[in-house]
Amino acid sequence: MTKLWCMNFSPGHHTEAHVVNSEALSGLSWRCSPLAGRFPPTTVEIESRHPPTDYFEAGRLFVVSEKVKEVLEEFSISAEYFPVDVIYRRRPYSERQFFFVNILEEVDCIDLESGEYDMEKSEHRAGQIHRVHKLAIDEQRAQGHHLFKLAKCYRYIICMSDELAERIEQIGDLESRGLLEKTLVVVTTEFGRTPR
Repeated sequence: MTKLWCMNFSPGHHTEAHVVNSEALSGLSWRCSPLAGRFPPTTVEIESRHPPTDYFEAGRLFVVSEKVKEVLEEFSISAEYFPVDVIYRRRPYSERQFFFVNILEEVDCIDLESGEYDMEKSEHRAGQIHRVHKLAIDEQRAQGHHLFKLAKCYRYIICMSDELAERIEQIGDLESRGLLEKTLVVVTTEFGRTPR
Protein backbone atom coordinates (compact mmCIF):
# COMPACT_ATOMS: atom_id res chain seq x y z
CA MET A 1 0.00 0.00 0.00
CA THR A 2 1.01 3.60 -0.51
CA LYS A 3 1.89 5.67 2.54
CA LEU A 4 2.12 9.38 3.17
CA TRP A 5 5.39 10.86 4.31
CA CYS A 6 4.10 13.10 7.09
CA MET A 7 5.44 15.32 9.81
CA ASN A 8 5.70 13.91 13.33
CA PHE A 9 4.27 16.53 15.70
CA SER A 10 4.94 14.68 18.95
CA PRO A 11 7.03 16.64 21.50
CA GLY A 12 10.74 16.36 20.90
CA HIS A 13 10.34 14.91 17.39
CA HIS A 14 8.99 17.80 15.33
CA THR A 15 11.59 20.10 13.79
CA GLU A 16 10.55 23.66 13.09
CA ALA A 17 12.84 25.34 10.57
CA HIS A 18 12.97 28.13 8.04
CA VAL A 19 15.14 29.05 5.06
CA VAL A 20 17.43 31.95 5.92
CA ASN A 21 17.99 33.07 2.32
CA SER A 22 14.44 32.42 1.10
CA GLU A 23 14.58 35.34 -1.34
CA ALA A 24 17.23 33.44 -3.32
CA LEU A 25 14.71 30.65 -3.95
CA SER A 26 12.04 32.88 -5.43
CA GLY A 27 11.36 32.21 -9.07
CA LEU A 28 12.27 28.52 -8.89
CA SER A 29 9.75 25.95 -10.10
CA TRP A 30 8.69 23.49 -7.40
CA ARG A 31 6.64 21.19 -9.62
CA CYS A 32 9.05 18.26 -10.09
CA SER A 33 11.37 20.35 -12.27
CA PRO A 34 15.15 19.78 -12.33
CA LEU A 35 17.05 22.46 -10.42
CA ALA A 36 20.62 21.43 -11.18
CA GLY A 37 22.68 24.54 -11.89
CA ARG A 38 19.91 26.80 -10.57
CA PHE A 39 19.50 25.85 -6.89
CA PRO A 40 21.55 28.38 -4.90
CA PRO A 41 23.63 27.71 -1.76
CA THR A 42 20.98 27.54 0.95
CA THR A 43 20.99 27.85 4.73
CA VAL A 44 18.28 26.46 7.00
CA GLU A 45 17.89 27.61 10.59
CA ILE A 46 16.40 25.27 13.21
CA GLU A 47 13.83 26.93 15.47
CA SER A 48 13.15 23.90 17.68
CA ARG A 49 14.96 23.45 20.98
CA HIS A 50 16.14 19.95 20.07
CA PRO A 51 18.62 19.13 17.26
CA PRO A 52 17.17 18.56 13.78
CA THR A 53 15.46 15.24 13.12
CA ASP A 54 16.45 13.08 10.15
CA TYR A 55 13.55 14.53 8.20
CA PHE A 56 11.92 17.95 8.33
CA GLU A 57 10.46 20.65 6.14
CA ALA A 58 11.72 24.20 5.86
CA GLY A 59 9.26 26.19 3.82
CA ARG A 60 9.05 24.35 0.49
CA LEU A 61 12.19 22.32 1.14
CA PHE A 62 11.96 18.60 1.88
CA VAL A 63 15.13 18.06 3.94
CA VAL A 64 16.68 14.73 4.95
CA SER A 65 19.84 13.61 6.70
CA GLU A 66 22.64 11.83 4.86
CA LYS A 67 21.46 8.54 6.38
CA VAL A 68 17.98 8.92 4.88
CA LYS A 69 19.50 10.09 1.59
CA GLU A 70 21.51 6.85 1.39
CA VAL A 71 18.29 4.84 1.75
CA LEU A 72 16.58 6.84 -0.99
CA GLU A 73 19.54 6.21 -3.26
CA GLU A 74 19.21 2.46 -2.67
CA PHE A 75 15.80 2.68 -4.36
CA SER A 76 17.05 4.77 -7.30
CA ILE A 77 14.55 7.49 -6.45
CA SER A 78 14.01 10.02 -9.22
CA ALA A 79 15.30 13.04 -7.34
CA GLU A 80 18.08 15.59 -7.02
CA TYR A 81 19.99 16.08 -3.76
CA PHE A 82 21.36 19.49 -2.82
CA PRO A 83 23.40 19.97 0.38
CA VAL A 84 22.08 22.64 2.74
CA ASP A 85 23.84 24.37 5.60
CA VAL A 86 22.08 24.08 8.96
CA ILE A 87 22.15 26.55 11.83
CA TYR A 88 21.15 25.31 15.28
CA ARG A 89 21.22 27.53 18.36
CA ARG A 90 22.73 30.29 16.25
CA ARG A 91 25.74 28.18 15.30
CA PRO A 92 26.58 26.00 12.30
CA TYR A 93 25.40 22.44 12.92
CA SER A 94 28.00 19.93 11.75
CA GLU A 95 27.07 16.66 13.47
CA ARG A 96 25.22 15.46 10.37
CA GLN A 97 24.95 16.53 6.75
CA PHE A 98 21.52 17.47 5.39
CA PHE A 99 20.14 17.62 1.87
CA PHE A 100 17.19 19.18 0.11
CA VAL A 101 15.49 16.40 -1.87
CA ASN A 102 13.99 17.71 -5.09
CA ILE A 103 11.56 14.94 -6.01
CA LEU A 104 11.24 14.71 -9.78
CA GLU A 105 8.48 12.12 -10.05
CA GLU A 106 4.81 13.07 -10.02
CA VAL A 107 2.22 10.27 -10.25
CA ASP A 108 -1.41 10.65 -11.29
CA CYS A 109 -2.90 8.04 -8.94
CA ILE A 110 -5.56 9.84 -6.92
CA ASP A 111 -8.87 7.96 -6.87
CA LEU A 112 -11.39 10.77 -7.32
CA GLU A 113 -14.45 8.54 -6.91
CA SER A 114 -13.43 6.94 -3.60
CA GLY A 115 -12.02 10.06 -1.92
CA GLU A 116 -13.45 13.45 -0.97
CA TYR A 117 -11.92 16.59 -2.46
CA ASP A 118 -12.53 20.27 -3.18
CA MET A 119 -11.48 21.12 -6.72
CA GLU A 120 -9.83 24.35 -7.81
CA LYS A 121 -12.25 26.91 -9.23
CA SER A 122 -9.83 29.16 -11.11
CA GLU A 123 -9.34 28.53 -14.83
CA HIS A 124 -5.53 28.30 -14.72
CA ARG A 125 -5.78 25.55 -12.08
CA ALA A 126 -8.69 23.68 -13.60
CA GLY A 127 -8.63 19.98 -12.77
CA GLN A 128 -6.40 20.43 -9.73
CA ILE A 129 -7.37 19.49 -6.19
CA HIS A 130 -7.46 22.42 -3.78
CA ARG A 131 -8.22 20.55 -0.56
CA VAL A 132 -8.25 16.88 0.43
CA HIS A 133 -10.87 15.74 2.95
CA LYS A 134 -10.36 12.01 2.43
CA LEU A 135 -7.52 10.73 0.28
CA ALA A 136 -7.83 7.53 -1.74
CA ILE A 137 -5.10 6.14 -3.97
CA ASP A 138 -5.43 3.90 -7.01
CA GLU A 139 -2.78 1.37 -5.97
CA GLN A 140 -2.42 -0.06 -9.46
CA ARG A 141 -1.28 3.32 -10.79
CA ALA A 142 1.00 3.90 -7.79
CA GLN A 143 2.66 0.50 -8.08
CA GLY A 144 6.38 0.59 -8.79
CA HIS A 145 6.83 4.18 -7.62
CA HIS A 146 8.82 4.42 -4.39
CA LEU A 147 8.85 8.18 -3.64
CA PHE A 148 6.74 10.68 -5.51
CA LYS A 149 4.44 13.67 -5.35
CA LEU A 150 0.76 13.34 -6.13
CA ALA A 151 -0.22 14.88 -9.43
CA LYS A 152 -3.15 17.30 -9.75
CA CYS A 153 -2.76 18.65 -6.19
CA TYR A 154 -2.29 22.37 -5.62
CA ARG A 155 -0.41 21.62 -2.37
CA TYR A 156 2.26 18.98 -2.72
CA ILE A 157 1.74 15.63 -0.99
CA ILE A 158 4.65 13.20 -0.76
CA CYS A 159 3.96 9.49 -0.93
CA MET A 160 6.13 6.40 -0.59
CA SER A 161 5.90 2.69 -1.22
CA ASP A 162 5.63 0.03 1.46
CA GLU A 163 9.07 -1.21 0.46
CA LEU A 164 10.69 2.17 1.09
CA ALA A 165 8.79 2.64 4.36
CA GLU A 166 9.94 -0.77 5.61
CA ARG A 167 13.55 -0.03 4.68
CA ILE A 168 13.48 3.25 6.57
CA GLU A 169 11.99 1.54 9.59
CA GLN A 170 14.99 -0.80 9.64
CA ILE A 171 17.26 2.09 10.55
CA GLY A 172 16.75 1.68 14.27
CA ASP A 173 18.30 4.90 15.54
CA LEU A 174 15.85 7.01 13.54
CA GLU A 175 13.07 6.27 16.02
CA SER A 176 14.23 8.95 18.43
CA ARG A 177 14.32 11.42 15.56
CA GLY A 178 10.71 11.10 14.48
CA LEU A 179 10.69 9.01 11.31
CA LEU A 180 8.88 5.82 12.30
CA GLU A 181 5.30 4.68 12.94
CA LYS A 182 3.83 8.08 13.66
CA THR A 183 5.38 9.45 10.50
CA LEU A 184 4.41 6.70 8.08
CA VAL A 185 0.66 6.88 7.73
CA VAL A 186 -1.33 4.39 5.67
CA VAL A 187 -3.71 6.33 3.45
CA THR A 188 -5.37 3.71 1.26
CA THR A 189 -6.15 0.07 0.92
CA GLU A 190 -5.59 -1.93 -2.23
CA PHE A 191 -7.30 -1.28 -5.56
CA GLY A 192 -8.95 1.98 -4.63
CA ARG A 193 -11.12 0.82 -1.76
CA THR A 194 -11.84 3.63 0.66
CA PRO A 195 -9.66 3.55 3.80
CA ARG A 196 -11.21 3.47 7.25
